[in-house]
Amino acid sequence: MKKNKGSLMKRLCVFALCVQMTFSLLLTGCGSKYDQVISVTDAAASQVMVIGDYTVTLSDVYLYLIQYIYNYSLTSADLQTTDSASIMNTVIAEMKLEYVEYQLAKQSGITMTEEQINQSYASAEAFTEFFGEDFLNSYGVAKSDVQALFDRQMYITAITEKATQDMTNDYLAQYEEEYADLKFTSVYYALFPSIQYDENGEPITDASGNHVTLTDAELAEQLAKANELKDRAIAGESMEDLVQEYAIEYCSGVEKNYVGAYSAELNELIATLEVGQISDVIETPAGYMVVRMDNKDDQEYRDYMIQSLAYQSAGSLLPTMQENWMNASGVVNVFPDDTVLASIDLTKLCDVMNANNLVISSGENNGSN
Repeated sequence: MKKNKGSLMKRLCVFALCVQMTFSLLLTGCGSKYDQVISVTDAAASQVMVIGDYTVTLSDVYLYLIQYIYNYSLTSADLQTTDSASIMNTVIAEMKLEYVEYQLAKQSGITMTEEQINQSYASAEAFTEFFGEDFLNSYGVAKSDVQALFDRQMYITAITEKATQDMTNDYLAQYEEEYADLKFTSVYYALFPSIQYDENGEPITDASGNHVTLTDAELAEQLAKANELKDRAIAGESMEDLVQEYAIEYCSGVEKNYVGAYSAELNELIATLEVGQISDVIETPAGYMVVRMDNKDDQEYRDYMIQSLAYQSAGSLLPTMQENWMNASGVVNVFPDDTVLASIDLTKLCDVMNANNLVISSGENNGSN
C-alpha cells in the first residue's frame, strides 16, 4: 500500500521545479492541475460544529482528512473494506479532543517560547511546501489554516506534557514511599546455555515450540567451560573479555534488578557476593552461570526504575484524563452538521492524493502531524 517516493530532499527539489512550472503556466493562462472542489472562502464559511469559543469549518475538516490520508497512506481501494463513515467519525472525534485540549491550554495560561513558536512556523511551512498551496486551496484550505493547526498542536503538546508530568510527580511520590526499602543490585553474568541457539543468537525450538536442549555430552562441555571461565576470572582476567572469547555475548551481560527478583538459589547466591567477587558456577534453567557482583545497592538504577514506573503509570492514565476533559467540556454533546460533511467525497480525495504522491512512505515524514 505504501509507495517509495524517494528522499525528502529529492521531493523538495521536484517541488521547487513544479512551482516554477506552475508559475510559468499561470503566466500563459493555464489553470491549476487540481479541480477546485470548494473555494477557500466557501469552505471557511461552511460551519461544521462549534466547540467552546471556536467554530470548526469545512476547511478544518478537509485539513484533518488530508493528514489522515497522508499518515495512513489511505487509498480509495481501502475504502471498500473500511467504512468511510468510520473514518469521518474518527477524524471528528480527534478534532473535538484537540480543540478541547487547545482551549484548556490557553485557559491554563500556558505560554510558548520563541523556539516553540519558530518550530510551529517551520512545521507549517514544511507542511504547506510539501502539499502545495495549489492542492490545499483546491480543498478550501488556506495557508493560515495550516499555521493555525500547528499553533494548536503546539499548545496541545504543552498541555499533555504538563498533565503527564504532574501525574508523574504524583506517582513518583507514591512509589518512593512504597519502595523506600527496596534495593537493586547490578551484576555481570556469563551464561553457558543449556539449550541450542541459531547463528542469530535466537533460541531454537522444535515443532511444538519447545526449546531444543543440548545433549548430555554437550552439557558436560558447557559445565567445563563455565568452570574454566570462573577460574580465569578469579585469577584476574576480565569477564567481559572472557565472554567474548567463549562467544557467549548473546546470552550474557549486565543484569539490574531488585533484591529477591530471581529464583531462591540465585537470590541466595547474589546475597552472599561482595562487590567485585566472582561466584562459583551455578546451574539455572537457562544453563551454567557465573556471576560478578558490581553493585549491591544501585541507587542510581533504583531512582531510574521508580521514575520510569511513575512515567509509565502517568502515560497509561492520560487517556482517562483526556476523557475527563472531554466530559467536562460538554463536547460529547456537540454533533457535526451532517449536511456539510455529506459534501465531502473521501474516495476522490484519496485518489487525488495518491495520484500526486501526497501520502507517507515508509520511514518518511514531511511536516505533517
